[in-house]
Amino acid sequence: MSIPSIPLWFVAGIAAIWAGTVLWKLFGERTLTRSRDAGKLERLTGSGEQAFGETSKGLAEELNQAGLNLSAGSFNGLRLAGVVLGTLVAPAAGVPFLVGVFLAIAAWFAPVWWMRDRVRRRGIQIERELPAALSRLAALLPLVTSMPQLLAMVAESLTSVNPKSPLAVELRRAAADLRDRGPAALADLEDRAPSPALATLAFNLRIYLAAGGEQAALMAEAADRLQHIIAGRNTARAKASGAMTVAKMLPLLLAGATLFTMQDPLIKAFYQSALGQLVIIGVAAMMFAGYQVMRRMVEGVA
Repeated sequence: MSIPSIPLWFVAGIAAIWAGTVLWKLFGERTLTRSRDAGKLERLTGSGEQAFGETSKGLAEELNQAGLNLSAGSFNGLRLAGVVLGTLVAPAAGVPFLVGVFLAIAAWFAPVWWMRDRVRRRGIQIERELPAALSRLAALLPLVTSMPQLLAMVAESLTSVNPKSPLAVELRRAAADLRDRGPAALADLEDRAPSPALATLAFNLRIYLAAGGEQAALMAEAADRLQHIIAGRNTARAKASGAMTVAKMLPLLLAGATLFTMQDPLIKAFYQSALGQLVIIGVAAMMFAGYQVMRRMVEGVA
C-alpha cells in the first residue's frame, strides 16, 4: 500500500500560516498595542497632530540621522542598482531561481535596514560619549561665552579620544552652523539627533542661548543630571549585552548543521528543490528577524 504524497500547495500554505503567526507575535501584536496606547495618549493630551509630525520621518531625515551625505534619490538609485546587479549575477552564478528572487528583494530592502541600523548604532555610540561630553560642557560653561567655540572645544576633546566620534561630528557641525545661522542650528541638531539624549541637550542649549547665556549654573546642573541618567543606561546595556553572545551562535549552529546534513544525497536533493529553497529562505528570514528582536530588546533595556 503506497503512502499518498502531500500536495506542495498544502505544505506551502501551512508554512505561510506558521510564518505569519510568528511574525505577528514578534512584530504585529506589539506594534498594534503601542499604536493603541499612543492613540489613547494623543486623545488625552490633544497632541495628535504634533505627535504624528514628530514620529513620521522621511527618508531624507533618516539619511541625515545616519550621517550619510546622500539624497533620497541617490539612495534609492543605489538600491535599484543592487536589485539589477543581483538579478543579473544570480543566474550566472548558478543560484537557484527562488533564492535569486529572494536575494533581489533583499537587495532592495537591505539598504534601508542597514541605514536604520546605522542610526541606532550611532545613537548608542553617542550616548556612550555623552557623559564625558556633558562633564566637559558643565566645566566650560562658566568660562566660555561663545557657544560655537564651546561646542568646538568639546568636540575636539572627544576627537582626541575617538577620532571617529559621531558626537564630535554632530557638535562640530552644529558649531559651524551656529556661526552662520544662529540658534536655528541647535533646532536642526535637535531634529537630526539619532539619540533622544542628544536631542534633549540641543533643546537645553537652545533655551540657554535664547536666554542670553544667563542661568549658567542651572544649565550645568541640568547637564549633570542628564550625565548621570545616561551613565546608568549605559551600565544597564553593558550588563545585558552578554545575552547577544548566545544569539550570535545560533546562526552558526544552523549553518553548520545544514552543511553537515547536506552530505546526504537525499537531503541535498531536497534543499535543491523548490520546497527546500523555500524552507532555507524561511528559516534564514526567521532567524534574522529573531536576532534583530533580541538585539533591540538588549539595546532598549534602559
